[in-house]
Amino acid sequence: CLTMLPGVVVTPCDIVGEDTLPHFREAGLADRTSYCQHDIMQSDFVPQLKRRHLRDGMRYVVLGMHCCGELSLRALEIYEEVGAEAALLVPCCFPSRASKVAPEVYEETECQDTMYLRWAEHLQRAALQKVAATDRERSIAQADPHASGVELTRVEHVMSKRDLLIRVTR
Repeated sequence: CLTMLPGVVVTPCDIVGEDTLPHFREAGLADRTSYCQHDIMQSDFVPQLKRRHLRDGMRYVVLGMHCCGELSLRALEIYEEVGAEAALLVPCCFPSRASKVAPEVYEETECQDTMYLRWAEHLQRAALQKVAATDRERSIAQADPHASGVELTRVEHVMSKRDLLIRVTR
């Protein structure tokens, strides 16, 4: 909740226009947001984001709510590229079978809940690779993900079955 973070300005980014996302106005947070209309999948996204926030000591936290398909992986890339302190991801849809991004998601099941859990676990492993810079750190992280700064938990108050949170901290 932004009321707990005085002075923080949030930069929501989406490919669609700001007028289609009234969430911040409805929540009374319009004065605390600086909307960025951009396709985060494009290679110029991170440089543009950095230009918007060229202030000494700027700190980043990447928040991906209900990221469809490969957007969760892109959020992890952005986390790494901007040197964010944390990433909070609540994935939604998993990539299509045709994308071949995470074939283990689909192995021997047609159950959507199982596939969603497998996708979240795939993202957790991808996040471990981002925070563990060396082979030694990666082996420690694989043995104890909580010690690594990567956690996969269920969020009670999400009004969807897609309620897993991947929390990544440095």
